[in-house]
Amino acid sequence: MLDTLVGDAFVADVRGQQTVGPAELEAARLPVDVPRVLFLTDWSARWAEGSPSFPDSVTCVSHDGARWLVDRGIRLVGTDFISIEAGDDPTFPVHRELLGAGTVIVEGLDLRDVPAGRYTLWCLPLKLRDGDGGPARVVLVAD
Repeated sequence: MLDTLVGDAFVADVRGQQTVGPAELEAARLPVDVPRVLFLTDWSARWAEGSPSFPDSVTCVSHDGARWLVDRGIRLVGTDFISIEAGDDPTFPVHRELLGAGTVIVEGLDLRDVPAGRYTLWCLPLKLRDGDGGPARVVLVAD
């Protein structure tokens, strides 16, 4: 699992997008040799607010977008918002698609000062007994 949490990553700037689906992923021009992608959304600018109010709309990955990521061998997907998907479907299809394929999801990243591009990712989670998620220290090192 550690090999999934450490290695080459690409920060994709999807600000201004409501949904990240196959068309938006194609437009982001993700490198084919990078198995980890982090989404820089409009939410990143709000980190500076300290306790920003919850937005009416957020950028999320669509179910088709999640399938696109899995089909291309993406092993880790991250976002600056608190969830990778819209909260209107209680079955969590994006989480199920990604996690079902063994793709790690990292949410709540502070990417406000991170330009799009290639990085080395270090994601160091706390080990919690009987947990299905938990806090992690995530560091990006510019290539």
